[in-house]
Amino acid sequence: MIAMVYQYVLLISIGAQLVAGKYSYTLKVTVSGETHSGTDNLVEARLYGDAGRTGFAALDKSWVNDFQTGSHETYIVESVTNIGIPLCVEFRIDGYDYLLLYSTSLVNQKLPKITMKVYNSDRVKLSRDYSEGRASLKLCQNECSKLLPLSESEWLHNGTVYDLESAVVTEEGSTTIDFQIQDATNSVDDISEVYHVGSTMKERLSFDKTGGPRGDMISKDLAFTARPVVVKETTGEIGVDETRQHYFTFYDTVEVGESLRKTFECTAPAGTKIRCYVKKITKRLVVPFTQTWQHKGMERCQWEVTGQFIREWDDDLVQKTI
Repeated sequence: MIAMVYQYVLLISIGAQLVAGKYSYTLKVTVSGETHSGTDNLVEARLYGDAGRTGFAALDKSWVNDFQTGSHETYIVESVTNIGIPLCVEFRIDGYDYLLLYSTSLVNQKLPKITMKVYNSDRVKLSRDYSEGRASLKLCQNECSKLLPLSESEWLHNGTVYDLESAVVTEEGSTTIDFQIQDATNSVDDISEVYHVGSTMKERLSFDKTGGPRGDMISKDLAFTARPVVVKETTGEIGVDETRQHYFTFYDTVEVGESLRKTFECTAPAGTKIRCYVKKITKRLVVPFTQTWQHKGMERCQWEVTGQFIREWDDDLVQKTI
């Protein structure tokens, strides 16, 4: 039984390094030892990972009869794309002389501890003669990898969970939007003036994705609704704003704004001259998040997307004097 399994094995190992602006992948192929498993037709391969995919590349070495029964060959595939963690290899054939593949094993040398091994359990043959096989075959780490990229039409957003305990709030700076000068240098009394300042207080919300499918493996049209995390004005606590939600993508920033008008009093004590500045204070909140995406047609398939929710907002108008 062990010998029977061995004769069908197709072994592929992939190592990647960046050479002259391109990523170079080493693709090792072992064809099944079963009779008539090889082919004389051109075979091409495309590599998939969690960060993207390459284009199809011809597996054709000069002066070598490629893809013969039981053969072992090494190919170099160059691409401007770094596929990240290997997930799939897609083969296609240009002809009617079938090729039988059995299993794949992929290793990215930049990630040597991550190994992908896949079996062609249905023993699908590669051939443009559709009576005996199919023109292309995509072998993946699991069926969920084969369903990538994440897209709004195929995948359902199952919610966003925030790690509120790891939230960080920082003051990013201030912008002067108005000032008043009071001169009581020659006065025996204080001089005061009341003035009004108004400004649009903007809020910028975004999701910065750092983990999970990326690059070509997540569609530009992937969108979702989520409630933002805020610093509550009354208590200063960090929590989810249950009163609203917004429509997001991973590539855009949601910006909202509202007008704020405040009244200030600028007072110069007798014998002094002062300048009163009104500044807009900007703050930044960063909160780690985890999202779950479930395939609409195959509910057992789920992908996690992780990253940081970022809220930058104009917090208040304050007066400072010098």
